[in-house]
Amino acid sequence: MTTLARISVGRRSPHSVAEANSGGRSSSAPRTPRPAFSWSYSRAALLDRCERLYYEHYYGSHGGGTADASPSTRLAFRLKHLTSPNAELGRAVHRRASEIAIAIRAGAPLPTAAALHAKTYGELESVIMRGPNDPEWLSSPRRAPLLHEVFYGGMSFTRRRTLLAEMTARATVLQAALLASPVWHAASIPGAAILFIDEPILVSMNGISTIATPDLVLRLPNDRVIVIDWKTGATGDLSQVILYAHAVQTALGQGFAAIRCEAWLVHLDRASLEAATVTSARVEAGLAAQRASATRMHDLLDDPAHNVPRPRAAFRLATDPNQACRRCKMLALCSQEFVSAEAA
Repeated sequence: MTTLARISVGRRSPHSVAEANSGGRSSSAPRTPRPAFSWSYSRAALLDRCERLYYEHYYGSHGGGTADASPSTRLAFRLKHLTSPNAELGRAVHRRASEIAIAIRAGAPLPTAAALHAKTYGELESVIMRGPNDPEWLSSPRRAPLLHEVFYGGMSFTRRRTLLAEMTARATVLQAALLASPVWHAASIPGAAILFIDEPILVSMNGISTIATPDLVLRLPNDRVIVIDWKTGATGDLSQVILYAHAVQTALGQGFAAIRCEAWLVHLDRASLEAATVTSARVEAGLAAQRASATRMHDLLDDPAHNVPRPRAAFRLATDPNQACRRCKMLALCSQEFVSAEAA
């Protein structure tokens, strides 16, 4: 049996220590209404990592930004917004991609490499250099996220400066690949149109409300639609982009059902592109996986119609936690359970 008894929650701020030791969840219903249940790739990925992490992120943290939230709910809400250097780098580069697309759609000049660099550097600096007692983080973690490493282990000013330099150097490489991407040539073809730029699309798949957020959707004059997903790291899943393409076709209606649709996975870290034509067989494979994932999510609900979860204990902890949980943003809420389990 694996345990997490020796994993420390680190040198956290006095605020977070008090909240972590404040006890269990309130049994009363949340005062903030829950959103209706919906499925998304990000939601499915979190559930695959750990049921408890999934619970805390979507249910345990719900309403944690309100003044009357319980201490543990407030803490879950704050932990939900912990971040990592790689995640912040990815978000910054995705924002630059959206800005380029907006400029093309408006017929405006493209931003220069220097302009992209300045924006990204400022965004990375604000997060990486933030300390655990930063008033913005304490009052509004959604708008002012904190690094996981800073919250749990502490990070010296010197180390943060070094990290900022490392992330900035990576951003320079990624943004050079972004500016040189063949996507922009396709988007600039006379008669081409940009249909969506990083916009959530809500559709029904398998009778389930599904949120798809493609990074970019182009329609070319030769009756082709291209659905694009930018990747700044090593991982990528073309099947995700294919399901996004199906969502786009569904949202745009019957007139787009027969149009040739392509899924593009653009790897900026190695300046390469994976492409696949969206076929009925590929869509059906994606829908089967979505159906299985959504069924698993529904099984963890007491009241699926109102998105009410089962008790927190019904959401299992990771089966092999010792390494995965060291990197988990919700560690402060779970570590004592592993200690208690080992002692028993």
